[in-house]
Amino acid sequence: MSTLKELDYIHPEQKVPVKYNYWDYIDGFNKVLFYENANRKHSWFIKLCANIFDKNIPNWFCKWWTLYGPTIRILPESYKKLYLEWIDVSPKLTRLQEDNIFFEGISVTYFFIEFSIPWIMRWSIEVTTTSEGFPIFQRVFYTKFWSKLLQKNQREDYMDKQLLI
Repeated sequence: MSTLKELDYIHPEQKVPVKYNYWDYIDGFNKVLFYENANRKHSWFIKLCANIFDKNIPNWFCKWWTLYGPTIRILPESYKKLYLEWIDVSPKLTRLQEDNIFFEGISVTYFFIEFSIPWIMRWSIEVTTTSEGFPIFQRVFYTKFWSKLLQKNQREDYMDKQLLI
């Protein structure tokens, strides 16, 4: 998709074309997780389609993952063991290293994508203070392994907290 070319989106009910481009798409993708519904809930079930594993992940998505994506800490021990084995044998990671397309956390990103590992993401507003003592609002993001993926007798909750001011 050309970043300068505008496309038309026509809502099925409104039938009025709206112009958008690549940067609108990226902006929308980033802002969707900031949406607050009428129940004041801020949580999403997220699972990435493994079909995107065939292509290199775009830079904007890597930035998104760094801000909102889960870490290995949320995984059950059995998944963590698989991850440690997988990073040594993954042909995709080897290619990324050879092509010098590697950043901290990329192996986690590809692991979640390749194996379609689902997680729950939520955020809340917290009031803290700056180093000078001024009160501030900040959005705190949490990621959690979707434990329903496990068998009933193996369920555990895994939560990781990330701060975004």
